[in-house]
Amino acid sequence: MAVGQRVFVNCPGNRSGSVILGDASGKILSAVHLADGVEVEVIAWRPGWSDARYRVRASADGADGWLPADNLRRALVPLPEPAPPKAQEAPVAETSRRRFGQSV
Repeated sequence: MAVGQRVFVNCPGNRSGSVILGDASGKILSAVHLADGVEVEVIAWRPGWSDARYRVRASADGADGWLPADNLRRALVPLPEPAPPKAQEAPVAETSRRRFGQSV
């Protein structure tokens, strides 16, 4: 995600349906909660070995803080889980009695 890009809060598997904004380290959390689907603008980012963190500002009320990359998505509606791959049918063996390369 790029600085200046508008994205949406993502709360996968979170029963409260919201995320808490924090500081750049993620260790100090604020009292500000953003609900799933809230539009935010990326105003900074900090790369990380295990996860990148993004500083965001809510479009509606201007609240800002840091979120892990997992808590952001590009689409308003979360994308559905990918369907498991379909089982491939086994090739049907030819039942001809002649050997390969043999004339009829």
